Amino acid sequence: MSEDRLALTIRSLEHMIARGWTAAAIAEQSGVNQLTVGNIKNGKASRITDKVFNKIAAFRLKVDAGTVLPPVRGRKPGRPAGAATAVPPIKGKTPQQGKSVPQPAQGKAKTPPRRSDGLSIKGMISTDYVPVDIAQLQALIDGLIARFAGAIEELEQIKRQLQP
Repeated sequence: MSEDRLALTIRSLEHMIARGWTAAAIAEQSGVNQLTVGNIKNGKASRITDKVFNKIAAFRLKVDAGTVLPPVRGRKPGRPAGAATAVPPIKGKTPQQGKSVPQPAQGKAKTPPRRSDGLSIKGMISTDYVPVDIAQLQALIDGLIARFAGAIEELEQIKRQLQP
C-alpha cells in the first residue's frame, strides 16, 4: 500500500511539474517540507506518510481544478532588467548628512586603496576593524622568525644525520 501511495505521489509531482510548477512552489503551497518533496521527486524516498500523501493529493486536486495558478518564473513584474536591489543600511551605520569625510593628517602614512568590500587591495586583512600597534606586531613577527629559523636549523641537522 505504501509503495502505491509513493508511486501515486511521484506521478502527481511529475504531473504538476509538467504543468509549470517547481518542487519549491509545490512544497510551499502544499505545506510539505521542501526536502521531502525533493526526495520524493528524485526517487530517494522509500516510503511516504499518510500526512504527506494526503497533502500532495489535496494540492493536486486544487491544481487540476484550476483554483491555484502555477508560479510565474523569471523576472518579477515592475522590476527592470539589471536593476540593483536596494540594501537597507546597517543599524547605527547610516550615513550622516552634512559631515565631510575625515582626511588623513599630513605626516601619517596613506592607507592603501580599498576594494568595495573594505579589504585592502594588497592584503586580505582589513585594518578597519582592529587597531594595531605596528611596532608590537613587527616585534612579534621578528620573534616568530627567530624561533622558526632556529627550528629549521635543528631539523636540517637531524636530516643530515639521517642521510647515509
